Formats: sequence, C-alpha cells, structure tokens
Amino acid sequence: MTASTGQTAAARRPSPYPPSVTDGNSPVSTGEFGSAPVRGSAQVGGLEVSSLQSTLHPTAVTVRDRLWGWLRASRAYWTPPAVLTEPPASAAQLAAYAWRGGWTGGVDGPVRRLGVWWHRLVGLPVTVVCRYVEWVAQRPGRAVPVYVLWRLFVLTTAGQWAMEHLIRPVLGLAAWVLL
Repeated sequence: MTASTGQTAAARRPSPYPPSVTDGNSPVSTGEFGSAPVRGSAQVGGLEVSSLQSTLHPTAVTVRDRLWGWLRASRAYWTPPAVLTEPPASAAQLAAYAWRGGWTGGVDGPVRRLGVWWHRLVGLPVTVVCRYVEWVAQRPGRAVPVYVLWRLFVLTTAGQWAMEHLIRPVLGLAAWVLL
C-alpha cells in the first residue's frame, strides 16, 4: 500500500495510452498558472521563454554558425603557440593527443591510426631531437663543448665516414622534404 494514494500496487492499472499521447492540440505549457509569473526565463532564438519551455526547444544551428565555428577551429589549429609564454607539450601529452585528441572526429579508424603512426615515426623523433638541440643551445657552457666534441669527431676516420654516409644523407632528405 502506498502512503500517497492508499492503493496497493496490484490495485493500480497501467494506462492504456502511451506516455507520448496528449489530450487535445493545446500548445506546450509555459509553466505559468493564472497570473503567477514564471520564476526562471531564458533566451531561445531571440525570444524570451520560460525555463521549462527552453528545455523543450533545442537551439537551431544554422549553416552560418557551422561555417564560423569551422573557421574559428581552423584558426586555432593553425595559430602557433606563444613560445615566450606557453611551455611546450611533453612527449606524454603529445602521445595522448595522438591517441585521444580532438584533431579527428573518430575515436578509432584509419585517420586516427595514421595520426598515431605519424606521431611515432615523425612527430616524436623530431620533437626529441629539437628539444635536445634547444637544451644545448640555451647555454654557451653546453653549446661550446658540444661543438668542440663534434669537430673532433668529424676529424676522425669514423667521424668522416659517419658524416659522409649517415648525417649528410639524413640532412639532405630532411632539406628535400621540408624545403
């Protein structure tokens, strides 16, 4: 027996009508009763409606809104970071972005897999090399000894072979691809 109705569960019968059926063609209620004002109101499509009615009417997205949204997202994607004020992303953050970032709509699929492989084969190695070059170049106490050791290495037979067969082809390929 329920306290509010005084009936047992067996005595109640389900309604023969589905919950979506209404009686008549009356408009959707604004939540107002008589002359009592509505407590909450919202703006929907330039019209002021009650808070109850605003949840019933989703906002319509126009083609213009989508175009402007796409243009804003493109601008944000192609704008480089402020290198003087923003710290660079860590290697773990770059990997997380490749796996779960919003750069593609799908969570899985060929575009996502291609992006993850790009991160593994190009993005991460280039980032690591550039970060070490940056670290060495930040202080003359690091840069001068590295330069001296590099010059000594290149003057040796193994250094000349490495320069001729490893370093020059890689730098030539990088210049060909990037320039």
